[in-house]
Parts: sequence; C-alpha cells; structure tokens
Amino acid sequence: MSRSSPSKSHASRKSHGTYRDYDSDSSDDISLFSDDLSYASSQFSSVSRVRTSRTSQKGASPTRSNVSRFSRASGVRGRGVPGGKKLPHSSRNSGNPLNPFCSEFGNQFDEGNLPIQIDQGVVGASKRHIGWNVDILSLDFSHHLPLFMSGLVETDPPYNFLAYEGTLDMLTVGGPRHRVLTCVQKVVSALKLGLQSGHRDSVSKALYVFLLLLKCDAQETGGMGAMGRALAPYLPRILPTLNIYSADDHKVGPDGAYQVAGLSMSNLVTQVLETCEELGGAATYKTIKYAVPTYQSVCRGL
Repeated sequence: MSRSSPSKSHASRKSHGTYRDYDSDSSDDISLFSDDLSYASSQFSSVSRVRTSRTSQKGASPTRSNVSRFSRASGVRGRGVPGGKKLPHSSRNSGNPLNPFCSEFGNQFDEGNLPIQIDQGVVGASKRHIGWNVDILSLDFSHHLPLFMSGLVETDPPYNFLAYEGTLDMLTVGGPRHRVLTCVQKVVSALKLGLQSGHRDSVSKALYVFLLLLKCDAQETGGMGAMGRALAPYLPRILPTLNIYSADDHKVGPDGAYQVAGLSMSNLVTQVLETCEELGGAATYKTIKYAVPTYQSVCRGL
C-alpha cells in the first residue's frame, strides 16, 4: 500500500494555511517569510494610521465644525439640549483638577429651584449680598440647609458665593430657634463633603460653617446650646479629616472663609476642636484626642 509523498502532504497543508514546512527549500522559506512580514507591516501601518487620526482628533482645538452648540465644549452653561434635557452644572476643583464634579446645589440653582438671587446692593458697595425671595424661617431646613451646604465644595462663582452666604444666613436665623436640630444627620453628611473637598478655600468655609454650627443655638438660657451635644455622636465621622490640616500653616485667603482671612488653617482647626470640647460634653475630649492626637485640652489640664 503506497503512502502519499511528503511533498504532496506539505503542499496540501500549505494551501490551507494550517501548516508551513520550513524544512523544505530555502527559497520557499524566504518567500513565505517575506509574505508574512509584508502582511504584518501592512496591518501595523493601518493600525498606526487609525491611532494617529484619533490622536489628532483628541488634540484638536474645538471649532464650530466639530463642537455641537449644546455640548460642554461650546462653553455655554445652563443651555438646554434637544429633548428637553439640561446640561448639569460642573465645577473644576483645583484640589483634583482632572476630576470635574457637579454639586446638587449648582444643579438646583441652574434649574431655578432655589429662592435666592444676587443682590448687588447700592452703587459703590464693596460687597455683594444674597437676596432671599422668601422668609428664611419658612424654608424646610431639613431639605434646604443640607442642599446649601453641599455647595461648599463649589469653586466657581456665583455658586461658591451663594452656597456659602446662604448657609451662613440659615444658621444665623434658624440656629437660635433650634431649626437646625431637625436635620443634624443630613447636615453632617454635607459638612463632611466640604471638609474632604481637598481645596483649601472650600475646606476653610466648611470649617467656619462647622464652627458656626456648633454655636448657632448657644444663645439659649443656660449658656450651652444643644447643637454641640447633638453633634457629639457624629464627631468620629468628621474629625479625622481635620487631622490633615492640624499642622497646615497656609493662611485663609479672601476666596475662602473671609471672616477669618489671614488666620492659618491649623489655628482655625484648633478653634473648631476647642469649641467641640466646650460644647460637646464631658466625653468629647477622648473622641477629639483619638482623631487628632496632637490636640491639647483647654478645659482640663490633660
């Protein structure tokens, strides 16, 4: 029984592309290798052209031809898009410049759902004010106060100005009437976001709001308000972030908490911790010491 010759077997396998005999004639090997090399080169060049075209598109500056009038690259904020949808407000926090974010306060303000406006004041006034369209005491503090405090992370005007001033007004007016006590848990969550923003201006505002929050109802009879004791159980969630700025000597700038402009971040943190110890109760010192080991008590010789 005759067996098929190796040359025919190899030839059939070559024709199907499943096997190539490189032990045959050297000229065939060279031709096969050349074919493979030319095919690989053509594939690589095509891929390179695709990548080059995509890179050039990414690096190209936005023009009227490649940017939609409703896109973020058009630079138009608050404009609607086809279909009735609106672009979300976005702010670039320099604490993490590659990660743009949008706060709920900014989105609600763009949609016109907040009863505030900018009051330019009289001609020649050096400072703008926030204008309220309703009485502050008529607001739902459990909804509006955490919403305003969520805007403390904003760095773009007028969002940063409106969120900060609105928060201060609500604490000043509603604090002595114990309106803030109804939303302590929500307020703590919003305050924590501001303290963790990573931007010193936003952090200084959050620290000053924290300081005012502790003392907002301390005008009641007896000298010690209820907010300090109400916030005491939440201090383990808030204070660890303050340890980051406990030795920060950077001064608070005019774009931050202007009420304490020129004060270092470490001194502002110390004021907050001392107020926590004074108004938080007897067990507050241990909580503070655990979160910020460098803190020294002002109420006891510890």
